[in-house]
Amino acid sequence: MEESPMHQRFRKFYTKVLLDNVNKGLTPFLEHVAEQGLVVDLQDSFKRHLYDTACTIATGYNPITTLSVNFLENPFIGDAGEAMLSRHILPGRLLEVATMARDWE
Repeated sequence: MEESPMHQRFRKFYTKVLLDNVNKGLTPFLEHVAEQGLVVDLQDSFKRHLYDTACTIATGYNPITTLSVNFLENPFIGDAGEAMLSRHILPGRLLEVATMARDWE
């Protein structure tokens, strides 16, 4: 099955955003943590990376990075990132089916 041109463009965009966020956000953050000998929650750090990536994919712009040792802990950041990715990446029909299934519960 051949990918549509729109899907190919999105895959290129997603790959670029992900690599940019790893190279400009996650890697410098982890290098800083290692240099300073700080202890951080890696799961929380990866959730923040996911949130930054989701914001960029959803809006095309990420005005603030949540990957900072000074950023206060936020227990909802993972849920927000997952919600943004689910809303903007899931195909419309699948989203409709998921909504109908949730309404039946």
